[in-house]
Amino acid sequence: MRFKLKSFGEYAVAVLVGAGVSVGGAVIAQQSGTSTPPVPQAQMPSVQLAANQIQSSEPEPQAPVSTSDPDTLVNTALPKQSPQQSSLSALPPLPQPPPSGIGYAVNDEAPVIVYPETDELRDNVVSDIEARQFSPDQQARIKQLYLNRQGARNSPYVNLPNPVTRTLAVNLDPGVSPAVLRLARGQLSSIVFSDTSGNPWVIEEVGLNRTLFSDGSGQSGGAKQKPTNVLTLEPLSPMAYGNVSVTLHGLPTPVIFVLTSGQADVDMRVDAKIPGRNPDAVAKIEVTGMPTIDDDLGYFLDGVPPKTAKRLKVSGFPGSDAWLYKDKMYLRTPGDALYPAYLARARSTSGVSVYRFESKYPNVTVTSNGAAITLSIEG
Repeated sequence: MRFKLKSFGEYAVAVLVGAGVSVGGAVIAQQSGTSTPPVPQAQMPSVQLAANQIQSSEPEPQAPVSTSDPDTLVNTALPKQSPQQSSLSALPPLPQPPPSGIGYAVNDEAPVIVYPETDELRDNVVSDIEARQFSPDQQARIKQLYLNRQGARNSPYVNLPNPVTRTLAVNLDPGVSPAVLRLARGQLSSIVFSDTSGNPWVIEEVGLNRTLFSDGSGQSGGAKQKPTNVLTLEPLSPMAYGNVSVTLHGLPTPVIFVLTSGQADVDMRVDAKIPGRNPDAVAKIEVTGMPTIDDDLGYFLDGVPPKTAKRLKVSGFPGSDAWLYKDKMYLRTPGDALYPAYLARARSTSGVSVYRFESKYPNVTVTSNGAAITLSIEG
């Protein structure tokens, strides 16, 4: 008789019954053949009931077994299976996991390591380094980025100010607004004081707000410096605003300038022409006109005449230039003018002078190193 099992649980119970294990409360002894009292049928699960029905048939009596032979004892220790049990033992076995192969030698031979040649290895390393190098265009871009970063760090301004060198005619008359000096953070501006003859005018005292500007004498301004006619200023902030008062030796009126920073232009050097004569200058005999200074003289002294000025041709003395501006002739020369008489004169500390004449003259006599030289002017 063959039973059709409905689940894996019934299959397991049937196998345990064949092995002599307790099923439904009845334990089949492997040697003594005794069993424990059965459990009431009403309390058994359906799987155990099916197992008891398989075990209901009485096993056939067996002959006494000799215990002297171990093989006979092992083969006869379990009860004889019924036909139903034989049919259950014919069921296919449960699937087993595949073998892992751990612990078995795959290959008895040791691996052979082949090292490249030394020259080949070096060539590969050099080739790899060369492949990682930047191209000339990439190197130029990296350098430009570095320079841009350094420029942005060193300058507080978006656009760098344009450096300017100019001559400034100082007017000490009452009611006249002070001249403006344009400064820039990180750059030194030099103001050179001289009289109308170009003689240096020594500075006695400088007064300014040293929390905003620096003149090289420290915060207190008490540092002693050698007598000089040059004042060096630098703003301590990108956008500073204030003024400076300079007292010159022998001049009772202080020279005042308005100081500002952060402009489009920066005055790198300003030749400040003070009206009058420096009392410390060496006296000499000159044929001069009235010692006056106007703004036009400063333009020609800097070598940057107004756009409407007409340039004239000068010969006879190298380094001399002449212009016709507002019906007046302006002569820029390193010599001292003797004839004809001029109306105004301005002289720089470098020894170059600018003369303003009443009209255009074809010839002008100047002296240089004690020698008289005649200039020819055409145009």
